[in-house]
Amino acid sequence: MTISTPRNTPGATASSGEPEESLRGLCRSKRHSLIAGVCGGIADRFGWKVGTLRALYLCVTVATAMVPGVFFYVVLWLSLPKQNA
Repeated sequence: MTISTPRNTPGATASSGEPEESLRGLCRSKRHSLIAGVCGGIADRFGWKVGTLRALYLCVTVATAMVPGVFFYVVLWLSLPKQNA
C-alpha cells in the first residue's frame, strides 16, 4: 500500500529529492526550551503540543521513580543536536 502526500504537507520532499529541513530528524528546540529543549524538539518534530508532552513526560518520570526519566532526558540532551534556525 502506497501513501502519497501533496508537496505542501510535512511529508513532502523538496525539488532536490531531499526531505524538508523540519523532517531530517530530531533536534533540541531553541524556541520551546525550558531546560535543554528536548521535549520541545520532540513536540516540534511530531507536531504535538509542547505543554501536553511535558506534562506526560513528567507524569511518567514521577511514576517510574525519576531515574529512568532523568536518564532518558540526559541521554537525549547529549545526543540530539541543537536546532540551527
